[in-house]
Amino acid sequence: MFRFRGSGFLKRHPTLAIRKAEGLSQARAIGLNTAVVDAWFDELGSFFAIKNVLNRGDKIWNFDESGIQLTFKPGDVVAEKGEKVVSSIMPSEKGETVTVGACTNGLGNYISPMVLFKGKRMSAAMTESLSQVHQKDH
Repeated sequence: MFRFRGSGFLKRHPTLAIRKAEGLSQARAIGLNTAVVDAWFDELGSFFAIKNVLNRGDKIWNFDESGIQLTFKPGDVVAEKGEKVVSSIMPSEKGETVTVGACTNGLGNYISPMVLFKGKRMSAAMTESLSQVHQKDH
């Protein structure tokens, strides 16, 4: 990591900031170029025109999912200067991931979010708590 703090570098370059980089696979980086994205949207627009839904927001739905890690990152701690290893006890090495999905249409209508847990069977307590949340929404 670069150590610009205190060097005056950022003061001399006020348009720059230190940011945490986000990982991006090589395949995704290759696909994220203007020509590929433009071609995809041209094809999507043609498909919507053929299906006669181009101006029908009630017919165009978007679904997105996100994985949420159940293990949290350890916070900052105070330690002796020069200490090489500073640890924080965590419940497990790698947390379980829960997948949450949301779906909405072009008019802003939505369906209840989906929560996908790892495993083949859902516990009775989990089912009961989810049905209570669903009842509050309606």
